[in-house]
Amino acid sequence: MSELESPQRTQTRLNLEGYVLAAWVLLATLAPTQSRYQPLLIAPWCLLALRYRASFDNLVALARAWPVPLAASVLLAIWLALGAEFGPPALTSRYNLAAIAVTWIPVAALVAGQRRAGRHIEGLLAAMLLLVVALNAVRVGHQLFTGRVPLSGYTHNVLLGPLMIALALTAAALLVRCQAARRRCLRVAAAGLVIAVAIAIASRARTPFVAATAAVFATVVVWRLKLSRAIWIGLASALAVWLAAISTRWELVVTQSIQYEGGATHKTSIGARVDMLRWGARHLHEIPPFGFGEPALANYMNQRFAEFGVDPTRIYQLIHMHNDILQLSFAHGWVAGLCFVVFMVSLLTGVYARRRTASADGQRGDFGSATCTAAVLLLALAGWSDSFLYWPKVWLALVAVFAIVTGLHTPIDDRHAVHPAARMRNG
Repeated sequence: MSELESPQRTQTRLNLEGYVLAAWVLLATLAPTQSRYQPLLIAPWCLLALRYRASFDNLVALARAWPVPLAASVLLAIWLALGAEFGPPALTSRYNLAAIAVTWIPVAALVAGQRRAGRHIEGLLAAMLLLVVALNAVRVGHQLFTGRVPLSGYTHNVLLGPLMIALALTAAALLVRCQAARRRCLRVAAAGLVIAVAIAIASRARTPFVAATAAVFATVVVWRLKLSRAIWIGLASALAVWLAAISTRWELVVTQSIQYEGGATHKTSIGARVDMLRWGARHLHEIPPFGFGEPALANYMNQRFAEFGVDPTRIYQLIHMHNDILQLSFAHGWVAGLCFVVFMVSLLTGVYARRRTASADGQRGDFGSATCTAAVLLLALAGWSDSFLYWPKVWLALVAVFAIVTGLHTPIDDRHAVHPAARMRNG
């Protein structure tokens, strides 16, 4: 950014950057329902180039605040790129996966840069996330009304259930920081969370609520939050409605889980996933340096699954590991899986260490950081029994959450917190 640039032009460029960033977040979080996501991978880097001098400072600030997640994601990207050259074929381009792995870096730098410039775009970003939740509610409602797509089983609705709740939680963290009409903002955040929960209930899936309940409970305990009676009633009501909606499946799940323990070959999805974890633990030493590649992994899994005495005609064909860590490890090498573990753990511990930087108000800062942590932890727990990273476009949507969380918790240097126009007026 030129030193001779007028304050008006500086303000215009900052406004443009904020609007383009918000549009990127909207498109990235809509990616799971789209077929083309590749153009989104280069857009944040191009946006950084428009203010290259300020962007360099923002990247340095991000690197100082988040050195371990940054190093882990860069190493993951390098490993995926090497796998594209020396590894077996993957379901999608490993170069695309490598680009996804580091896309959070420019997005987080842009979020932090807007804060360092004295601009408040939290409300705009939250609006984009809540818009995605609302659009998905319309889509799921249309499916329910027309009956064209079944909502139970492994569908995109099941996959998106945890993501929608994570987006709503991230929006709530953003709205906590809004300076004006805070009570109204919190009401909007609550409404968005209710809609996201409704999507998860409509899917009749176990993963969203098991992961969400565990994530919320863990953050409430660790942060020692004091939630109002209305919030507790709302959470309990949502859990009760979900249990009623899924009750038709629970009898089968419980019965066949008991049979699974007795050695029956007809497994439930729970039993099959337990087998996958056992299979993964047993065969970790067989992983090639750059993995099996996703198509070969599916064939390898189905061939070796007979080791557990499972009748292949009585269980669905396995196309991927129902676990993000195992998926990355077996498809792309154990280095990739280890990098993802380091990234997630360092991100969660880093947010806790900087839990008061999400807001000037200590109590609201704690609440905002707890909400951010709940969103990330929810995605991590959901990825323990489902494979989000098997779908690159879903992985990109997760990146938007990671980037906003890190951007909000990147400390602001007081020397850069003054608006650029004010610095120019002061000489």
